[in-house]
Amino acid sequence: MTLAARAPATRYGVRVQPIAASDVSRASDIIGLMKTRYEGVRGWANFPLLNRDGDPWDVETPNRTEPGVATPWLAEFPDLQRILQSSFSDFVIHYARVAGLGPREILRPHRDSADYARLLFLFNEQGTHFRHLFGDTCVHIRPLEVWGVDGAVMHAAANIAKHGQRFALLLDVTPKPTPRTHWFARPWEIPDQAHVVRRDWDACSREKAHNAARQIYTRHGIEPLREFWRLLPFLFRMHARDSDIELHRFYRAMQSIQDTREDWGALAWNLEHPSLPFEVPVEAASSSADSRC
Repeated sequence: MTLAARAPATRYGVRVQPIAASDVSRASDIIGLMKTRYEGVRGWANFPLLNRDGDPWDVETPNRTEPGVATPWLAEFPDLQRILQSSFSDFVIHYARVAGLGPREILRPHRDSADYARLLFLFNEQGTHFRHLFGDTCVHIRPLEVWGVDGAVMHAAANIAKHGQRFALLLDVTPKPTPRTHWFARPWEIPDQAHVVRRDWDACSREKAHNAARQIYTRHGIEPLREFWRLLPFLFRMHARDSDIELHRFYRAMQSIQDTREDWGALAWNLEHPSLPFEVPVEAASSSADSRC
């Protein structure tokens, strides 16, 4: 399905009912279980309420036409069950997942290849710390607002705060043949108040970022370094793809430093030749710009 939209995302004119604090607390517990089960998971993690087989640990989402099968997790969230039945009854729901982002955690920039529509709403908020990036558009989604996302547009999400967790329900859906949900067919738009004001990104910003990144690497190692670069588009006026472009530029700059702890050339090559299907390769030529202020 190709979503005909003037904007890369939209806030629909509908809200879901409030969610109990106990549901938020339980979501936090289960996200912790998923991270323990799948060692090495950093940042964005999720667990299924509806999926292809009802297995509570199955987080794969291959394309399918059938309705999702309830997992045991669904019974633990009565408010979410009610919302799915009342607010989204005009849709075939293929997948329903609860996704979490802890402090300074990121859902990496990516594109989706599914043949259905993606809807989402947040459980909670913390000022404007929970941010979503659609192309070069950064927005703050308020709790219980229903949003649509064009998965063909590179998008990402982040919790830029040093504390607090962000939770959202993600729905992969297909409208039923005779929907009563008129809000779904309205033209796509992002309201002005949802836009996040970010700082300009220029040569001086890049130079300061390089200096800060070298200190982060020296003190904390490679993973915090990557996270530092991938947070930047949520703070500066950048496109979602620019985080990996700037990280690639940094890797190439570090090749001139005599530091045997990392093979900086190999790290840059990995960005040019990603191994995961949702990752977008960085073109080597895109990192040749002058970084001097």
